[in-house]
Amino acid sequence: MDVKTAFLNGSLDDDTEIYMAQPPNFVVPGTEGQVCKLQKAIYGLKQAPRCWYLTLHQFLVGISFERCVKEVCLYIKRVGDSMVLLTVYVDDITITGSRSC
Repeated sequence: MDVKTAFLNGSLDDDTEIYMAQPPNFVVPGTEGQVCKLQKAIYGLKQAPRCWYLTLHQFLVGISFERCVKEVCLYIKRVGDSMVLLTVYVDDITITGSRSC
């Protein structure tokens, strides 16, 4: 499954301040030279993939998935004799599990 607009869902750390120049067609007359302070991750930001991963990780842990120690892109959820495996690669997620899930 491909997560659409994944990088736009990542949150920046509270102590991280990132500023960017206004896009060329966005500048309002009289505001030339002003910059924008980012509140969330955006495409092209080098931190965006990491922000997305941390947001996804917090969500998965919140719904009782455990991250594999040796393979940090593998999450496991066990319920009784059933198991769900979830793998993450950038903004792609694969989910599989036992039949009794």
